[in-house]
Amino acid sequence: MILLTALYWPIVLDQFRFYQHPAHLSVSKASLIAGKACAVILAGQLSVLFLFHIVWVNRTYMLGAMAATLALVCLRHGLYIFMFRKKIRDGTNRGYPVLIASSAGEASQLIQWLKGHPEEYYDPVGVIVTDRQESDAARASVIEGVPVCGDVSDLVRAMHEFSVSSVVIGSSGLTLDLVRQVVAACETEGVDAWLLANLVQTKTARATTGIIADREALLFTTSMGAEWKKVIKRIFDILGALIGILLLWPLMLLVALLIRLTSPGPVLFKQQRCGLHGTPFTMWKFRSMTTDAEMRKAELELFNEMSGPVFKVSNDPRITRVGKVLRRWSLDELPQLFNVLFGGMSLVGPRPLPVYEVQKFDDLAHRRRLSMKPGLTCLWQIRGRNKVTCFDEWVRLDLEYIDKWSLGLDIKILLQTPWVVLRGSGV
Repeated sequence: MILLTALYWPIVLDQFRFYQHPAHLSVSKASLIAGKACAVILAGQLSVLFLFHIVWVNRTYMLGAMAATLALVCLRHGLYIFMFRKKIRDGTNRGYPVLIASSAGEASQLIQWLKGHPEEYYDPVGVIVTDRQESDAARASVIEGVPVCGDVSDLVRAMHEFSVSSVVIGSSGLTLDLVRQVVAACETEGVDAWLLANLVQTKTARATTGIIADREALLFTTSMGAEWKKVIKRIFDILGALIGILLLWPLMLLVALLIRLTSPGPVLFKQQRCGLHGTPFTMWKFRSMTTDAEMRKAELELFNEMSGPVFKVSNDPRITRVGKVLRRWSLDELPQLFNVLFGGMSLVGPRPLPVYEVQKFDDLAHRRRLSMKPGLTCLWQIRGRNKVTCFDEWVRLDLEYIDKWSLGLDIKILLQTPWVVLRGSGV
C-alpha cells in the first residue's frame, strides 16, 4: 500500500499540473493543489478498501501517512521556492531564459510585459524579429535592452546560444507559415512554444485548448469552463431539488388545494421558456393569475414598467387573491424544483424568459444570458427583484453572475434568497 501510494502521488500531482513551471506556484497555491491530490488519493484508497473488504490495513496509520506525505510535499515545494528566489536575488539565476518571436513593435511590448511580472521568473534573452525587412525598428540591434538575434532563420542558432527553455510567439503581423516554422523548430529542439492567445481579440471569452473529434483546437469560451465544474453544479442541483421537494411537499399540497378551492382552472401554469442556449422547455409554476391572463395581456401593454422585451406590471388585475400571497412569498415558483430535478433548470442561474420575449431581443449581447442554464434564483433576485425596471441592468447582473460563477457564489445566493423573500425586498 505504501509503495502504491508513493507511485500515485506524482501521477495525481501531474494531473493537477503541479510540476508544470513549479516556480510559478506560490506555497499557498501549491499546498492547495497538494491537498486536492491528497483527497483524490485518499478517496481512491478508501474505495478500494471498501469494495474489496480489505480489513488488515490500519486506517489510522494510513491517514497519518497521507498527512505526513502532504506535509513533506508542501515543505519540499516551499524549500524549492526559497532556493529559487534566493538564486534570483543573488544573480546566480536570472530565471527561465526565453526568446521573443514577434514583430519589432510587439517585441517591445512583450519584453516590458515579462519584465513587469518578475514573480513569473521569465528572462527575455533575445528577440527573433518576424518583420525584419519592413521597418527601421525591425532592423535595430537591441530592443528594450534585449539583443535582436535575427529573423526566423536564426531561431535555432539563438536557441542554442542562449539555452532557452521557451519561445514566446507574438500575434502581431504573424502568418500561419511563420507560426508553423517557429513551432516546428521548438518541437525539434524540445523547447516550449507559447503562442499568445490574442490572435483574436475578445471581451469576455477565455482562450483555452481542447479536443474536438480527436483533433486539438484553440477554444474561446464564455461558459463556466471545465466539465467537472458542470458535473458538480448538476449534482448540487439534484441534491438541492430533492431536499427542497422532501421538505416542502406539504406546503406545495396546501398551495395546490388553495388554488383549486378559490379559482377555477388548473393548479399549475405551464409555459414555454428559453433554457440553455435558447432551447425551449416547459416551465411549471403554481397558477397565480386568472385562466384568461394571456389573452388579457395585450390590454395591459401600455402599463408595462420594464424597458426592453420583458413585461412587468404592478398591481396586475389578472392576479388572483391567492396569487397575490403566492407572489408575495415567491411560493408560485416552488414547482420549478421539479424543473431543476429533471435538468431543465438549475437552482441558481439567470431567470428563464418566455420564448416570445427572447425573440424580441434587439441586442444580440443579451443572448449571452442563455449560455448558462436558467435558475430558480439569481443575482437579480437578491439585488432588487421587481425594483429593477431596466432590462439592461437585469442582463448586466446575469452576465456578472455568469462571468464570476463558482459553487461558492451559488451557495451565497441561495442563502441570501430566503432572507430577501421574507423581507419582501423588491416585491
